[in-house]
Amino acid sequence: MQTSNKTILLVDDDPLFIASCKRIFRKTNLKLMTAPSPELAVYLLEQMEFDAVISDEHMPYVRGTELLKKTKLLQPKALRILITGQPSLETALLAVNQSEVHRFFTKPFSAKELINFIDNTN
Repeated sequence: MQTSNKTILLVDDDPLFIASCKRIFRKTNLKLMTAPSPELAVYLLEQMEFDAVISDEHMPYVRGTELLKKTKLLQPKALRILITGQPSLETALLAVNQSEVHRFFTKPFSAKELINFIDNTN
């Protein structure tokens, strides 16, 4: 799988999901950084630049849509991708209208589709 050198931030409170994504991204040229909490994600967003931010919607204390809304302010050029295992119309509307996400994935999702989306977006 040929991919570009982009830095991605994955935010999810599920350690098994993060471990699975690390295995998948290891096969690419995408540099994956992870944050198990929105608080750590905000800290990283303030410290370095990311090409894309992937966030789970359902995390303790802060929803992914809220984190991606903050991402839009901190790093407006970064792709914002929301993932959720519990899709709903409300979540989709928040994602589009407030967070201006570029893509919405439901779990389980195709890793190849996610990587291709990141890789083929400038």
